Amino acid sequence: MVDFIDIDENKKDDYNNIVNHPLQSYEWGEFRKKTGAGIIRQAKLSGKKIDEAFCLTLHKTPFLKSFIGYLPKGNLPTNELLTHLLEIGRENKCIFIQLEPNTTEIENLKLKIENLGLVPSAHPLFTKFSGSSSANTLQHRPHFLHSPCRTYVASFLFGISYKYSNR
Repeated sequence: MVDFIDIDENKKDDYNNIVNHPLQSYEWGEFRKKTGAGIIRQAKLSGKKIDEAFCLTLHKTPFLKSFIGYLPKGNLPTNELLTHLLEIGRENKCIFIQLEPNTTEIENLKLKIENLGLVPSAHPLFTKFSGSSSANTLQHRPHFLHSPCRTYVASFLFGISYKYSNR
C-alpha cells in the first residue's frame, strides 16, 4: 500500500517544489478554500521524501448530498493515484472526479488513459491545452496544441466505480 500524507503549512515548500502547475500550488489551494471549495492536498511519500503531490477540490452539487472532485493540471495519473482517488471519492461522496492532467505527451495517450479505466470528459472545465499560448500564433502552434482534449473523468458514485460515455 502506498502512503499518502496530508500537506500542511509546514510542508508547503516541499509540496510546491514537486507540483508542476500553478493550479496545483499550495497558495492556489488556499485561495480555493477561501472561495468555499473543499480541499484535499496530499502527497505520496517515497521513504521520507515527497514523490508526487496533488490538490483536489471538492464542489457541492445542488440538491444532492454529494460532491464533484476536480484535479486540474496534475500529473498523468498512475494506478496508485487512481486507487487513492477512488478511496477519496468514496469517503467524500463524490459523483465523479474530473482529472485534467498537465501533459504534452501525446504518443499513446489515448491507450494509456483507456488502460487506466478513464474516459474523456464531455465538458472540460479548464483549457484542453497544456502548453503556453502566450508566444504562439494560430498559424505557428506547437504540435501538442493540436492534440485532442486532455480532460478525463474518473467516476465514483457512492462507492461504485462506473464508466461514463457520451455515445
